[in-house]
Amino acid sequence: MLLAYLAAFPREAKDFLFTTLVHGNQLCTGDVRKMVSVITGRTGIKKRVYPHLFRHSMTANMLLRGADLISLRSQLRHTLLETTLHYANSIIFVE
Repeated sequence: MLLAYLAAFPREAKDFLFTTLVHGNQLCTGDVRKMVSVITGRTGIKKRVYPHLFRHSMTANMLLRGADLISLRSQLRHTLLETTLHYANSIIFVE
């Protein structure tokens, strides 16, 4: 998907990977939050959905599929393993 995106929206190495379509500015957290809100509204989902929820969902899914905590810590860019352990603890209590 990323290669298709880069083919459709080519850029220089110094350019931002994801930009706003109108002005070509770097996407900020507010832009992403608004996109998630608009898409959620269009789908009719009534629950609160926010960008960080995708991070939590991906991590929980990876843990349930057997990913190890050290790899997850690296992917999530956590300094402390204890921070990553919070995800594992939340999975244990849900099951």
